[in-house]
Amino acid sequence: MGIRKALTFLLSLAMPLAAVAQQPQTSTDPIYHINSAYTNGVAPGYWPQAGAGLVLNIGKGTVNCANTMTAYAGGTLTMANNTTNYVYLDTAASCAPASNTSGFTSTKIPIATVVTLSGVITTVTDDRTPFTTVAAGGTVTGSGTNPKIAIWATGTSLGNIGTPTLCTTGQAPTGIDANGNATGCAAFGSGTATKVCSQVAIAMPTGAISNASKSSAVTGTCTGLTTADTVTCQSSVEVFSVTGFDPTTTTSILTIGIWPTADTIHAEYGNKTGVSVTPGALTINCSVWR
Repeated sequence: MGIRKALTFLLSLAMPLAAVAQQPQTSTDPIYHINSAYTNGVAPGYWPQAGAGLVLNIGKGTVNCANTMTAYAGGTLTMANNTTNYVYLDTAASCAPASNTSGFTSTKIPIATVVTLSGVITTVTDDRTPFTTVAAGGTVTGSGTNPKIAIWATGTSLGNIGTPTLCTTGQAPTGIDANGNATGCAAFGSGTATKVCSQVAIAMPTGAISNASKSSAVTGTCTGLTTADTVTCQSSVEVFSVTGFDPTTTTSILTIGIWPTADTIHAEYGNKTGVSVTPGALTINCSVWR
């Protein structure tokens, strides 16, 4: 009888020890500091809890954000009313907590899904997990006359996106079909403007110009020019350093007139300064596009 009692006593001591050795697992018990054991020793942080009204309280946490350990001291976010809110760590903003009403994406680390109604938070679904991934950036590959573009996201190829047509030198594709392939060929730039002439240098007159009169006209050749075209010109030097255009006086600033005729650009000075002006040397460079 004494031996049986001794064995019973020893078994009663061993049973609690065996229970302590178990690693507890649960998905239903409330979250407390002691329950970090339920995640096998990993405490993810950023605990989401409903606060007053539409305020969501977020506990402190730490995250590896783009290879930088980033600590969060805890804080709050205000949810949008009468909708489902998605709370996440924004990898584009140093993994700061944020929310939207459109959903999680590959660049957002989920924290919670929060439903609101009539100015209060009705449910908080904890979406935290220590296992997440963010899509990698794209890569451009290919060479030669017909390169292709391939994009990888988390190591998976999305395939080739579009194949350019083989246009001749000086041409470019004019469109894209339903499969993303470039179609058609046209002279490069034909979709925007056609050059008539460029870098037409015209030396402006340098003789004295009496008040209320104009200089003789000077010209430059632009083959194909018509009176319907617009001529664009600019000076070859800083114009305010040229005599006749000094901005420090109101009695010596000349006016330049420019107009087109067939194959020719014309330019002249006008003088309404009140005095005779002898302009300095100035060359203007003109171009015409249509």
